[in-house]
Amino acid sequence: MRKRGQDSEAVIAQRLGAARDEMLHFNEFDYVIVNEVFDTAVDELCAIFTASRLRREAQKVRHAGLIQALLTPDPGATD
Repeated sequence: MRKRGQDSEAVIAQRLGAARDEMLHFNEFDYVIVNEVFDTAVDELCAIFTASRLRREAQKVRHAGLIQALLTPDPGATD
């Protein structure tokens, strides 16, 4: 933050204090993104969104018809 030169020492101290307070809840979360490199943090956040969208329960709702069709035995099929 200091290297950017955008914030006063008071603002930096306030932001670091808020970050420490947030870290007290570290164990309450499934995912943790450290915004050290902005582009990396954005990529990580996008990965979380994608993973959440692909959870079985979400996919079950989104693709219910397809899943049902694939799981229904074909009466004309022979084993």
